[in-house]
Amino acid sequence: MSLFKLGCFRKLFRAHSLVAEEKLQGDAASAKQMFVDTGGRILKDYQLIDDTAELLIDALLGTGLDRAVTGLFADAIAHVNKLLIPVLAIDIPSGLNADTGNIMGCAICADITITFIVLKKGLFTGLAADCCGTVIFSDLEVPNKIIQAISSKEQLLVPRQLTKRKASAHKGLFGHVLVVGGGVWLCRSRTFSS
Repeated sequence: MSLFKLGCFRKLFRAHSLVAEEKLQGDAASAKQMFVDTGGRILKDYQLIDDTAELLIDALLGTGLDRAVTGLFADAIAHVNKLLIPVLAIDIPSGLNADTGNIMGCAICADITITFIVLKKGLFTGLAADCCGTVIFSDLEVPNKIIQAISSKEQLLVPRQLTKRKASAHKGLFGHVLVVGGGVWLCRSRTFSS
């Protein structure tokens, strides 16, 4: 039985929306309607979100973001980032590009990000470390053959995949690097890289 049908959803959560209700479609429209039908209220003013909440769930923008966040959405993200409450991002923090990890103007700084079906490259690259917090993954039981059909040139390296090195190991034991830099007076970058 869903939380909506039990009637406890509206007692536990406050919903805030920056999107006009008539623009909602599909699952979003159905979820909104179930919430309203059980007595839930959707608030339009993000400034009503304050530090009295125990948790903020970020589901403002999704993985398809391809332009800078501006206007009301940017204002809401700035407001959320000033709060002193934990933030849980759904799939990816709003404002973070799912492919590059770049911040698209501004982004939610989440404490935890729960992502679904596949690990998005943007959760581990670019500036993602500043936005994602702890990343939790659920494949939602999507069959492996479907996941493998998605082509990807990237692979996430996890510590157990790396060769264990001795505590006494140093960079001289693992190959050599030639560093080429700018002019005679521009030597700092060369020094830092060595």
